[in-house]
Amino acid sequence: MYHRTNDKRIHSCIAFAASLLLITAAPGAHAQENEDDDAPGHFFQDWSGRFDLGYTLQSGRTDRNELTARVQLDREAGIHKYRAIGEYIYGEQKIDGDKIKSSDRYGASFRWRRTLSEYFYTQSLTSYEVDQIRRIKQRAEQNLSLGYQFLDRENIDASVAPGVTAQYNRQLGVETGMNYLATAFQDINWQITEAYRFEEDSTFLIEPDDTDNYTYRFNAGLVGTMTDSINLSVRYNFVYENQVAADVDRAEHRLITSIGYSF
Repeated sequence: MYHRTNDKRIHSCIAFAASLLLITAAPGAHAQENEDDDAPGHFFQDWSGRFDLGYTLQSGRTDRNELTARVQLDREAGIHKYRAIGEYIYGEQKIDGDKIKSSDRYGASFRWRRTLSEYFYTQSLTSYEVDQIRRIKQRAEQNLSLGYQFLDRENIDASVAPGVTAQYNRQLGVETGMNYLATAFQDINWQITEAYRFEEDSTFLIEPDDTDNYTYRFNAGLVGTMTDSINLSVRYNFVYENQVAADVDRAEHRLITSIGYSF
C-alpha cells in the first residue's frame, strides 16, 4: 500500500508538471506560427555544450577521493533560451580504516526562458535529484517564474524571478508528499575578460503554510578558457535545508575544481 501511494503521488507530480509546461508552451507555439524571426526551429539543432570532470584526492589525516561529472547544454533560438544540466557526484573516505561514502548524488534540470519584452521573461525550470547522503530518495520540482532582467550590458547581465514551485519530496526523516512553495530566483553572468567569466545563481524556496520548511541554494563559478575547447573552472555550491533527518546536516558546502571540454 505504501508503494502504491507513493506511485500515485509521483504520477500526480508528473502530470502536474506536464500541465504547467503545456500551459507555458501555448504562447510559444503561437509565436512560432506568426513570428518567423523568433521561431525556435527544430528543437534538437544548434545546441552548444560543456562537459566538466573533476577529481579530488586527499591523503594524510583523512583519506578521501571524490569524482564529479557535469554536462551543460545551451540553445538560444529567437525569443527562446534553453538550458539542460546533468550532474553526478560520488565520493568515499576512510574512517578508522573503513571506507564509507561521503558523497552520492545525481540530478538533472531543464530550464526554458521565453522573452516577453526588453526586461521581462517567463521561466520554466524542471528538476530531479537523488542524494543518498542527505537522505533524498526522490525529489522532483516544477517551477514557473516571471523574470525581470534589471541589468543587460555587453559583458554582464543579471535578473530576478519570483515564482511558484510544485515539489514532490521523498526524504527520510521528513514527511513524504507534495509541497507548493513560493520561490525567489536570481542570477548573474559576467564576462570579466575574454578568457574569464563568472557565473552565479541562487534560489530560495519556502512553504507559505509552514515557514519552517524552506531551502536556500547558492551556486557560483569562475571559468577560465585555455583554448577554444578546453577550460578550467572552480565552482562553489552551498545548500541549506531547514527540515532534514536528525542525522543530516542542514548546511552543505562543496568546492569543485574541474577541467572542461566545450563542444
